[in-house]
Amino acid sequence: MRLKLTAFFGIVIFNAFSGLLATQILPGAERLFRIATAGADAAMIAMALLTLFKHRKFYGVKFLVLFLVASALTVLYNIDRMGLLAQLNGLRQPLFFFSALVVVYDIFQSDLRYTFERYVTLFLVLLAIAQIPTSVVQYLEYGAGDEVGGTYGLSGGSGFVTQLLFMIVFYLLVRHGSDPEGVRFSITRLVLFSVLLIPCILNETKISFVLLPALLLLMVEPRRFYRLIPLALVGVLLLYGLYYYYDQVVGKVDTLFQDDFVEKYLFYDRRQNIDVPRIQKIVLMFDIFSSDPFGAILGLGYGIFSGGFVLETTRLARSLTYLGGSRGLLLTMWAQGGVIGFAILTLCLFSYLKPALSVKPTVRRFALFVAFSLVAILFYNDAVLDRTFGAVLCYLIIWISSGGTEIVEEEADLDTPHGTPEGIPDAV
Repeated sequence: MRLKLTAFFGIVIFNAFSGLLATQILPGAERLFRIATAGADAAMIAMALLTLFKHRKFYGVKFLVLFLVASALTVLYNIDRMGLLAQLNGLRQPLFFFSALVVVYDIFQSDLRYTFERYVTLFLVLLAIAQIPTSVVQYLEYGAGDEVGGTYGLSGGSGFVTQLLFMIVFYLLVRHGSDPEGVRFSITRLVLFSVLLIPCILNETKISFVLLPALLLLMVEPRRFYRLIPLALVGVLLLYGLYYYYDQVVGKVDTLFQDDFVEKYLFYDRRQNIDVPRIQKIVLMFDIFSSDPFGAILGLGYGIFSGGFVLETTRLARSLTYLGGSRGLLLTMWAQGGVIGFAILTLCLFSYLKPALSVKPTVRRFALFVAFSLVAILFYNDAVLDRTFGAVLCYLIIWISSGGTEIVEEEADLDTPHGTPEGIPDAV
């Protein structure tokens, strides 16, 4: 099990920093990093497959097996127009998520559960801190935009970084900024951890204006709205800071809330040679599948958004380049794996909510924030299929399902005299 834990961290750390290494530090070696990523994917998938029978009652194993069956049908249906190798290459992304979920669950069922939880928390803190200097350097060199990807490098990972940082901040608030009963959060810790959100100001990700209010609202205990006053003050300051610095860095922030901008950004844009808006791409999918009902169910084949580095892109993939760029998880999975592939992944993503009903209130509110983020991902981007984000998400899902803060109660009892945890006086 220690070997598996070491392998898991090795894979996650490699994926977390490979983008920076491949695009900025060693740009000439990007092909080698792609090959290494394939090897890391194979290792994660192999670790999961070796534990399928052992954890056959775990819902993650059931969804992994279902996805393997469904994806086999997709591959066979599209074997003529996509080939086998291109589809196997494209399958690595969703299989990595399902496999990481099983591997994390396997470690949580072992006697290394507490060690694993401590090391992952340390890794998340260091990963969040690492985004600040890397993002500042990228901003100074390239300006605000997709190039400000932190440890993701220059390959357009700014959205992933933003969503990852919000999840890490909320996780740290639950673990280190909530009272012993798991009811209220500390405003002081909120202000402290919010420093980790600095890259969100520099990378021009508009979803920050959605995630920040959601985080603040879910921090309030529903039965004690009078405690909203101090949190509201902090929230207004944070939102104003985000608004002010975004306006200074990017400019024209007032246009973000105009109907014309929202329409062009999400729904429809008449201009040529631009990234087609996200919702418009989904509408285009209905046109593509109108003459291919089985394609709508099974997809066009995994790999239509992959290739071009180690493997050549297929003719079908080249004909669908207008679906590339910014796209939500709904589009990515529906286009590749059809309704079946999308349904399996979506059901797996939200299955953690049932056990989350019985955890402490602060953990339950964090579970709702994760669910809110996942709903946004369905239409905003496909962060779940990113190896770093996907692995972190798998840990958070299993952590929530396992009780969250209850994991570290034994450590808290040892650290606090007479086993009585200290309260948090400035909680909301």
